[in-house]
Amino acid sequence: MKKLIAFSLICFALVGLTFAQGAVLEKKVVVYSPHGQEILEWYAQKFQQKTGVVVEWLFLGTQECYDRIKSEKANPQGDIFFGGPTSTFMQAKDEGLLQPYKPVWDSLIAPVYKDSGSYWYGNWQTPVIIFYNNRLLDASQAPKSWRELADPKWKNKVYIRYPLASGAMRSLFSAFVYQDYKKTKDPAAGYDYLRKLDANTKEYSNQSTMLFQSIAKGEGLVSGWTLPDVVTQIDKNMPFSIVMPSDGSPVITDCIGIVSGAKDINAAKAFVDFINSPENAIEQAVKFNRFPTRPDVIDKCPAWMKTKVSVMDVDWKVVAEKQTEWLTYWDENIKGAEKVQK
Repeated sequence: MKKLIAFSLICFALVGLTFAQGAVLEKKVVVYSPHGQEILEWYAQKFQQKTGVVVEWLFLGTQECYDRIKSEKANPQGDIFFGGPTSTFMQAKDEGLLQPYKPVWDSLIAPVYKDSGSYWYGNWQTPVIIFYNNRLLDASQAPKSWRELADPKWKNKVYIRYPLASGAMRSLFSAFVYQDYKKTKDPAAGYDYLRKLDANTKEYSNQSTMLFQSIAKGEGLVSGWTLPDVVTQIDKNMPFSIVMPSDGSPVITDCIGIVSGAKDINAAKAFVDFINSPENAIEQAVKFNRFPTRPDVIDKCPAWMKTKVSVMDVDWKVVAEKQTEWLTYWDENIKGAEKVQK
């Protein structure tokens, strides 16, 4: 569901409040984000309470955010792109869709989690893992690797979030292709894997909420998604268990950046400073299961964040350059091809 929501707390109508490194803030800030309603509402209200600035947010998939920002390039309507993988933000920078800003917490973020020119910053580290319905499968039956999901025994038992609309799934599918591409410079082997995975996929869900509901109801038994979101669903008593894939997890850096030509530039800078403050980084870990990129708050994070993850080798710069080509090929030549032939 696409939602545009503005929060108005009368007692905090403090327009003109100075906050972002001495600047006078605008009345509002417009945020495009794939993060769910719960987290967006929470920080919209907190930001307004702190600054008096009304947060208007548009909840879209990562690629939909990117496409919207690109379509509005000549007349930007959004101020902040909040949420999506490094590869998408690299593309956005190359397309001239982002503008640089060095937040107050810049020095605490390792170079691997930020753009060298300050066009984007990583807030969270996000492994992509396998999860399954533990009422219908026990641990011994569950797949142990991504490669196993291509086995015909999983035919019509896999549900996947539609990759072209999801930054996480675009990253996952691109990471699959990259595993052989890095050695051969040929995507053919990766395409072959995706073809087998497609043959086993019963449906591609339009939203992550639909994906979770489908797995919970047993319409599909197994899927792949981001570890923090699956942990959150388990906390809500969804019948899910997690598999850390033996062939590794792509670890996505979930980013934030300011839209080039943002109309509410001072409020946008203030929001970037705010969202990764020590208080909020800890709260995101504890309340929303988001693994921070700030090393100074790790000791205050939940115990599960110390789980060892076998990291899949991925060059995200290469992915940024090639993923449109790879995903376009998948969409036009692989998705549903077996069903069409039948």
